[in-house]
Amino acid sequence: MASPPPPFERVRVPTLLVLGERSYLPYDHLLDAHRAALGNLLEVVVVPGGHSVLWDALEETSAAIRRFLAA
Repeated sequence: MASPPPPFERVRVPTLLVLGERSYLPYDHLLDAHRAALGNLLEVVVVPGGHSVLWDALEETSAAIRRFLAA
């Protein structure tokens, strides 16, 4: 927490991004940069609900995480 994280271009690990379809936090402006940096290492899943995906869509979120970890 004392230093900024490395840029996405340097962190080449499989990454799951779970977004709520009605989140009050817009993320669209960051997706292109994440896709460009991570390519096929990035998986984006949109689930029903708002920003609190575990609260709003527990089953869908946990299923996405299970699939991601099993891959």
